Amino acid sequence: MNAVLIPGSEELEVLSPSCIKIVQAELIALQEAVNYTQDLQKRVKIWSNSQFSLKALLNQKPISPIARSIQDSLLNSHKIRLGWIRAHAGHLGNEKADELAKEAITSTDAAVVTIPLTRNSAKQDLKQRALTKWQQQWDEHKSVRSTHNVLKKVGLQIHNWPRQLTQFITGHGPFPSYLFRFGKHPDDYCACGEVGTPLHYATKCRLTLSHHLRCLADQHRES
Repeated sequence: MNAVLIPGSEELEVLSPSCIKIVQAELIALQEAVNYTQDLQKRVKIWSNSQFSLKALLNQKPISPIARSIQDSLLNSHKIRLGWIRAHAGHLGNEKADELAKEAITSTDAAVVTIPLTRNSAKQDLKQRALTKWQQQWDEHKSVRSTHNVLKKVGLQIHNWPRQLTQFITGHGPFPSYLFRFGKHPDDYCACGEVGTPLHYATKCRLTLSHHLRCLADQHRES
């Protein structure tokens, strides 16, 4: 959310969409200020504490469509000038803008500005939504608990694990508990009589005793 103060006892509050980044919101506020002052029959100087926005306007080929729109407006008007002002330095106009910014968050009268998302913002927003949905499905899925116990958080990072480790963690390997599900084994039991899961072979089965993994807590208790 951003707010701008128009000198002359008139205040303009601008509420930006929640998916817009701070730098975009600052440009939106500057754009609204420029649009507002275009119809005034006098010279106007707009002060902004956003160095990013002002530097973006100095770029001859800005990436942001908002910055390009501001540039076009300024080229068509010789009455408007822009200047930088330090934030939180006690300037009355800047302090008032901060006050308006807080008010606009809960205000029902603030102007809501809707703009097309930039390609990068759209990609990041969709990526975050997809990851959130993926995480929710992963947490609620009941048939992958063994893998979930190891990988609790989803992500796009590739884990270059050995094939055997992947089979052990996922349970998708030469185990009766897995083969039985696809009709590749008469039952899901180990030769010892218990369900043949990877964890069973690694910690409990008496037939694989020499290969058992030991719990760290048990090792500490013994030491």
